[in-house]
Amino acid sequence: MEGIGNNGSSSDSEEKFSMDQRIMVAADDRYVLIEVSEIMYIEALGNYVQIYIGPEKRLVTYGSIKNWSNRLPEKFFFQIHRSTVINLEFLERIEKYTNDTGRAYLKGKPEPLEISRNFFSLMKKTFKV
Repeated sequence: MEGIGNNGSSSDSEEKFSMDQRIMVAADDRYVLIEVSEIMYIEALGNYVQIYIGPEKRLVTYGSIKNWSNRLPEKFFFQIHRSTVINLEFLERIEKYTNDTGRAYLKGKPEPLEISRNFFSLMKKTFKV
């Protein structure tokens, strides 16, 4: 089990999480144990991140989207915006929004998430769309 403290980093910041791993997250005045595979998506919120566990439950913890993006398994998590990382296991579909941007629809979440121009291009190359 790996812990993420209230500074958004761990004692071994080089080690990546695995999908079957349980991690301890400092949120508010408590520590919450979550499974990496249950993370639907993560959004930056200033010096904090919001971790969405399903469409309704979320945790707010201190840290950066970059730290989380670097620690999450690349095979399952993909950054779609400078402030958003999604779990591909929850990805239902993507749609072109404007000429250069897109929208990601996640299972159980009716509102789409914005895919920025750079990440939309990268996503199309990665998935050979």
